Amino acid sequence: MIATRRAAAILLLGFLSLCACNPFGIGEDRGFCSDEFVTVQFWVVDSSGMGQGAFTLTVTNLRTNEIYDVEQHANGEGRYYALDDSFRRDLRSKGDPIHVRGEEGARVFDADFVVGAGECHIHKFSGPDTVVVN
Repeated sequence: MIATRRAAAILLLGFLSLCACNPFGIGEDRGFCSDEFVTVQFWVVDSSGMGQGAFTLTVTNLRTNEIYDVEQHANGEGRYYALDDSFRRDLRSKGDPIHVRGEEGARVFDADFVVGAGECHIHKFSGPDTVVVN
């Protein structure tokens, strides 16, 4: 009897562990996602490596042509956000092409990313970590 309960408890713990890893597509509706807010961030620097923090960004999903209003947390050090978890439901799991254009006076940069959506968070498949502007 004790061995049967112990085996049942082990099986139950094993099943719950698998669910926490999400192999069955169980998402935040079931409470298995972390509270972490994921961002796809990158740095804009000049040729000497100094952060450039005055750019205005236009972020476009090239699959849908939708322009996203991605909140930028201005820090003046050159860190920008291409996307964050608030856009997860707009993205395909295999990834969407995301184009970022930055403008500050006559200075312009363009950067391309591929960002996908998991059950709980977004993730970057490709794209720059740093963009150098003149």
